Amino acid sequence: MTLLFLGLAAIIVLLFETYDLIIVLLRKARKC
Repeated sequence: MTLLFLGLAAIIVLLFETYDLIIVLLRKARKC
């Protein structure tokens, strides 16, 4: 159970990090 929970937590963290990266890239694209 804990292993599955850790896996889900890691996936959620990765998704949030990539989401932040996409937002930053979109902001840079808008400035150009």
